[in-house]
Amino acid sequence: MTFGDNCFILTILYGPILKANYDLLYKNKATLADKNGLWQTIIYMSNALLIDSDILTNDPKKAFHAADFFDLSKDTFSNVGFKHTSHRPRFSLLL
Repeated sequence: MTFGDNCFILTILYGPILKANYDLLYKNKATLADKNGLWQTIIYMSNALLIDSDILTNDPKKAFHAADFFDLSKDTFSNVGFKHTSHRPRFSLLL
């Protein structure tokens, strides 16, 4: 590995994701990795994955937003911060 074995790599994925890929990530990440080189890199080179994304469907009315944390080394996931919703949350940063 580029940084050695003692490094924890968190990948942050921000932006739209196809629902089919999102569902496959939950069900069988190895199949998703075999089908898609970008996902293969994310899945096999990261210890964890944080998703903050609009999930795209064939029907725009069924699209939703997700914020999920995947511990790829333990094969677990959890929703972080808010429930899946059709309304995109608004975040602001105060300096």
